[in-house]
Amino acid sequence: MQYLDPAGSLCRMCVSPDHPTAQCPSVAPFYRSIGRYPLLTREQTLAATQEIERLTLDLWRLVLERIPTPEGLAARTPEAARREDKDGEILLRLLRVLDDRPAIVEAHRARDRARNAFLSANLRLVISGAVRYLGQGLGMTDLIQEGTLGLWKGLNRFEWRRGYQFSTYGNHWVRHGILRALANQRQDVRVPVHTQIERAAYRRCWPVVANRLGRPPTAEEMGAALNFKPRQIERARERHVLLSLSAPLDPAHGEDGLFEHVLPDARPSPLDDVAGEEIRAKVRGLLDRLSPTQRTVLV
Repeated sequence: MQYLDPAGSLCRMCVSPDHPTAQCPSVAPFYRSIGRYPLLTREQTLAATQEIERLTLDLWRLVLERIPTPEGLAARTPEAARREDKDGEILLRLLRVLDDRPAIVEAHRARDRARNAFLSANLRLVISGAVRYLGQGLGMTDLIQEGTLGLWKGLNRFEWRRGYQFSTYGNHWVRHGILRALANQRQDVRVPVHTQIERAAYRRCWPVVANRLGRPPTAEEMGAALNFKPRQIERARERHVLLSLSAPLDPAHGEDGLFEHVLPDARPSPLDDVAGEEIRAKVRGLLDRLSPTQRTVLV
């Protein structure tokens, strides 16, 4: 028996100007803008990331000269500040305060020009990542937006000294941004991103292992193929079914009424509240007819 992955053909789509998504009016300008930026070689990528780091350190140096002890930052040197402020949020907050300093403004613009040029040359990572998650709850434009935000965060955290290629690291953060958006916007119950990644890997690997074995694989075999621990396999195989409280029960099994009727609820119903208030009002009216001595005896 041949086991097929329903998402396999989608994952293997090539991204080109002839791709169906490229013909969408809202996406076509984005495709055309990507074509204006050539691909970077490994040497060009290394040089660009080093230049961005140098400009970031220069910017931090100017900021720390004006604000030696910024709030929320323990570091006191540009290098330590850059490592501590991984997402760049503290730096942006400080730049809003120092937007009247010409030297800082110019350094900020120089860094943004270098970052934007580098990110524009790597937007193909966003397209290739977004295509893989089409049809899962978000449109192409939303996927591109979330993937671009992920790419931006990846650049903030990239360390060229570790020897990794930015394409590998950036692709991870593009996928992370898209999966987080899918988890937040598509599902009624939010699932952690790492669990989303585990489930996606499980779905992709399952048909491969099944075709190799000629039968559905066991949990242990899937764990060995994915290098997952038993708890990870258990999470990947979990299925959460959402039920509405207004959903009817199954009459075939002798269950009539609505699902909410079988759930215990210690709170009084609105009708009970109204009835109780009416009884209390009547009792107060009767007590008002009695003398103070009689009320004291009864109450």
